[in-house]
Amino acid sequence: MTLEATLNGILEAAVVNVHGVRAPQNIDFPYSTFKKVSPGRIYSHNGYSQIAQPRYSITSYGSSYDQAKTMAAAIVLAVESSLPGTRLVGEYDDELDGVYSIIQDFAINYKEE
Repeated sequence: MTLEATLNGILEAAVVNVHGVRAPQNIDFPYSTFKKVSPGRIYSHNGYSQIAQPRYSITSYGSSYDQAKTMAAAIVLAVESSLPGTRLVGEYDDELDGVYSIIQDFAINYKEE
């Protein structure tokens, strides 16, 4: 199973309405999206070690700030408890035209097979 499939399953269990990269238009709130923002490949003197620490950006969207923050908190709990060694490395709160979003960046320790 790929890391993306694993992450998608974790997010669906925590927040239900999850979409990779972009959500469909006219979707009901709340929902979340996720995307890979860096490969995080770790190298040694012998080349690629098959160990990675990619960064994923997960965004929670809500019709209110509280709704988006509640979803973001559930995501942190689910991701950090399901993927050992994962760290929340950044968080940014935003609002545009009445849509509230919480953008979270996670560094995920992962061994590729």
